[in-house]
Amino acid sequence: MHRATTLVVLLVLGFATVVTQTSCWKKTRAPLRTEVQAFYPVRLQYYLSSYEQHGRKNPAWDKAMRTLIEETTYHTYSEERPLPESLVDAFADLDKANCNDPYFLSLSALYLHVRITQPHPWASYAKAHLAMRASDYGPMFKFATAHGAAKEFYHQTDPNQRRTFFKLQAEAFEYLLEAMSDPGVTDELIAAPAENYFDWSQASEEPLQEIQSRATRLHAAVRQYRPDRAFMLRMLGSVEIALAWGSRSSDWASEVTPEGWAGFAEHLSVAEILLERAWALQPNSRTARYMMSVELGQHYGRERMELWFQRAMELNPAGDTACYSKLHYLRPRWHGSHEEMLQFATQCVENPAWSGRVSLVLAHAMDSYIGDYPKSDQPRLWQNPKIWALVKKSYDAYLKKYPDDEAARHDYLEAAYRSAAWDDFTAQFKKIDSIKLIYIPKNKLDRMMNDYAEHLAAQAQQ
Repeated sequence: MHRATTLVVLLVLGFATVVTQTSCWKKTRAPLRTEVQAFYPVRLQYYLSSYEQHGRKNPAWDKAMRTLIEETTYHTYSEERPLPESLVDAFADLDKANCNDPYFLSLSALYLHVRITQPHPWASYAKAHLAMRASDYGPMFKFATAHGAAKEFYHQTDPNQRRTFFKLQAEAFEYLLEAMSDPGVTDELIAAPAENYFDWSQASEEPLQEIQSRATRLHAAVRQYRPDRAFMLRMLGSVEIALAWGSRSSDWASEVTPEGWAGFAEHLSVAEILLERAWALQPNSRTARYMMSVELGQHYGRERMELWFQRAMELNPAGDTACYSKLHYLRPRWHGSHEEMLQFATQCVENPAWSGRVSLVLAHAMDSYIGDYPKSDQPRLWQNPKIWALVKKSYDAYLKKYPDDEAARHDYLEAAYRSAAWDDFTAQFKKIDSIKLIYIPKNKLDRMMNDYAEHLAAQAQQ
C-alpha cells in the first residue's frame, strides 16, 4: 500500500513539472463584432501601410510580418482568447528570422504573456520602446510602446521604478498629442488607447495635478483638431470619469474631503454631457459602459444604470466589461446587495443572447461576494459546496462553448484547488496537456501539486 501511495505522489509531482514554453492552440476564428466591422479594415490598412513605409523590411521576414499584423489586428477586434495557430506560427517565423523591426518588437512584448520564449516583459518592452522611439513609425506606435513599457515598470512602492513609470507616461502622452494633429490617424485609433492611458494614470496614483494638466491639454487638442466628433467626445468623457474618481480619492465616503466631493461631482457632470453627446452622434458600447460609471457616482437611479447596460449589451453581446460594471454597481457598498449580485451573475450564465466571457461573471461574482467578508472567514466560505457549485457552473458553461481557452481552464484548476473540489480538480488536471507557468506561478503550482499528492495518497490508503 505504501509503495502504491509513493508511486501516486511521484507521478503527480512529475507531471506537474512538465510545463511548455510555447502556446499553440487550434480554434475556429471568432467572428468580428458587428460594432467594429467598419473599423477593422481601416485599422488593418493603417498598420500594414505603416510597416510598408517605415518598417525594417527584409525578405526573410516580410511575409511573416504581414501575417502577424493581420492576425494581431483581427485578434484585437474579434476578442478571441486562444491565439490562432497562424499567429503563433508567424511569431515563431519572425523569431527564427531574427526580425528586429520595431513594430514586431512591440507586438512581441505585448503578447509576451502567451509567448514565454522571450525575456522578462519589462526587458522586452524596454527594447521595443528604444527601437520604436528611434524609428520613423508614427506617433501612435510610439505611444503604444512607451505606455506599454510604463505599465511594465510600474511599482507601487519602489521609488526608482515609479520614477521610470512617470517618465514613460509623460513621454507617451506627448506622442498622443502629436497623433491628434495627424489626419492619417483615425479617431478610433486614438480614443481607446487614450482612455486606457488615463485609466492607468488614475489607478496608478499619478499626481492628480499632473493628470488634470494633461487632460486640459487633451481637451485643447480636440478643440483644435477634432471638434465635436463621437470618439473624441467619448474619450474626453472617459478622462473626466478618471478625474472624478481621482478627485474623490477614496472608495470610502467617510474619508472624502468636501473639496473631493466637489471635484467628483463637477467632473461627472462634464462626463455626462460629453458622453450623451457622443452617444447622440454615434452609439457605441464603450460610451454606454462609461455612462454606467457616471451613474455609479451620481446615483440618479437603478433604472438609469439598466438603460445604459442594455444599450451596451445590445451593441456588444460579448461585453463582459459592461457586465462587470453592473456587478460592481450591485455590490452592497454601492447600490445593491449580495442577493442582487447573485441574481444578475446567474443571468450571465443563462442568458442565451450573451456570449464570450460573460459566463465567467458568475465566478467573478463569488470573488466579490467572499471578498466582502473578513479574511479569516474566506477559506471556509470557498469550501462551501453551494458556493463551489456556482463557480463550477460558471466555468463549465464557458468552457463548453470555448474549450480551447487554456487560460480559463487553468483558472478553473486554481478555483477547484482553492475550494478543495478534488474531483473537479482531477477532471481539469486531465484536460490540460501541460501546466503552463504563464498562468500559475511555480511556487503556487508546487503548493497545489503537493496538496493534490497528499489528497491522492489519502485516497489510496482508504
